[in-house]
Amino acid sequence: MLHNSKKPTLKPVYYFLAALAVLILYFTASLIKSAFAQRRLCQEIIPLSGIEYNGDFLDEAAKLPGFCSVSPVLDVPVSLKMGDYTMECTLCGVNLDELLLTVKESRAVPMGTAPVLLPGSDFLASMEDADGHLLSQAGQAAALENYRNLQINYSLPDEEGEWFPCLIAGVLSEPSDKIYIPYAQAEKMLSRPASISKILLTIRGEANMTQAKKYLRSPSR
Repeated sequence: MLHNSKKPTLKPVYYFLAALAVLILYFTASLIKSAFAQRRLCQEIIPLSGIEYNGDFLDEAAKLPGFCSVSPVLDVPVSLKMGDYTMECTLCGVNLDELLLTVKESRAVPMGTAPVLLPGSDFLASMEDADGHLLSQAGQAAALENYRNLQINYSLPDEEGEWFPCLIAGVLSEPSDKIYIPYAQAEKMLSRPASISKILLTIRGEANMTQAKKYLRSPSR
């Protein structure tokens, strides 16, 4: 004797409850992500776009929502040389105590006359030889692994042809695309006093950082 068997079917209410649970999870995850973004410390180097770096500006910056700190940045254009490879780049003079970074490797380096560099892990990507051949990925990796003994020299634009030694204090995984030096050393490397055209701004919250950048870049501020 044959029996007709029917598969149990879910009632519409179960579909509704399942969809509601997924929706609640989605909004919960979004709220958690949003809350984290508003607590996260954000830091960027921002051009002042004609704003004078003085006491009035510092008082104004301190009123920005989520404000944590602001400090001047000095750009020092140099040529770097490593063996047969050279590159043109800009050293960022900053207050290292305020710099948010992720250190990949580091060592203690005494502060003397030689500039102490704190480069990102990609800083050798532009090194090229006399024929215009870039330093290979393997060559970059080997140099970074041996950064403690890496011999790098620098030359300033007004001292073309003269090379001076510099030291590597460590390698950063983040940020990876810049080369930092202590602000005091950047001042000494420049042949004349430089006006402050960039700042290192630290703000708590991604939305606050977006608002701060928009405000600082506004011509009507």
